[in-house]
Amino acid sequence: IISILLNNYYPSVIVRLYVVKGKSMTPKDATTSDPYIIIKLGETTITDKESLRLKTCNPNFGRSYDIPTSLPGASTLAIECWDDDGFNFPDLIGITKIDLEDRFFN
Repeated sequence: IISILLNNYYPSVIVRLYVVKGKSMTPKDATTSDPYIIIKLGETTITDKESLRLKTCNPNFGRSYDIPTSLPGASTLAIECWDDDGFNFPDLIGITKIDLEDRFFN
């Protein structure tokens, strides 16, 4: 009963994330990459193949995402950049993680 009451107390929020660009990314193909973005927050995963930029290590993504969540709760926002290899397995270019609870409550 306590967890149900607490879940009703936690504020629902929308996390608005802007991914503007990548700079000097490590090439995963010969001299370039084909980067795209994957966003993870709790049970939510957004694989944004529309963000795919071909043959660049300095992509201009210009993308925004609205992700519903509750705080406190799942609070680690992971922003991943992957290199698309067509039919092969993609290569991880890089990842950054942001603790949303820390930013929200402090």
